[in-house]
Amino acid sequence: MDLDALLAEVLTPLGVVLEDGSDTMNEPADVEADAGGDPTCTMFQTSREHYGVFYRLDLIDGLPELRVIMPSDRPPARLSIYRVRPAPSSDMPAWFTHLHDSGMIGDPHAACNHMLFACGEILKNLFWGGTPETLHFPDGITVTRIGE
Repeated sequence: MDLDALLAEVLTPLGVVLEDGSDTMNEPADVEADAGGDPTCTMFQTSREHYGVFYRLDLIDGLPELRVIMPSDRPPARLSIYRVRPAPSSDMPAWFTHLHDSGMIGDPHAACNHMLFACGEILKNLFWGGTPETLHFPDGITVTRIGE
C-alpha cells in the first residue's frame, strides 16, 4: 500500500478528504519538472526556534533539498512552503559524492544521514538569514515558493 492510500485510510474516518492531483494547489509545472527523482534519504523535523514551522529534508539525486512549511494568514491552505537548495555555485552536493568514494565510511547510509542533517542545518540557517516574504536570501541558497 502506498503512503497516500495509507494516509487516506487513516484520515477518512476522521472526515478528512484528500484532494486529487487536479487541485489548484499543486506545484507549478516548472517546479515539478525541476524536482528531480525520488529521495534516497528523507528527514522530518519541527522547528524549535519558529513556532508552527516544519521541515522536510530530502536527498534527491545527490542534492540536498529542504522544504520549509510555515503558517500563513492567506487562505485557503493558510501555510506557505519554500523549497531551499544549495546555490548552483555551492560544493555541498559534492560532499555526498565523497562519502561513497571514501574508504573510511563504515556504514554509508548512516554517514549519509548525518551529512544530510548537517546540510539541513546549514540550509535552515541560510533560509532564516533571509526574508521569506520578499524571497530575498543569502547567496549560498536558491529558494522557491512552491505553495501558499
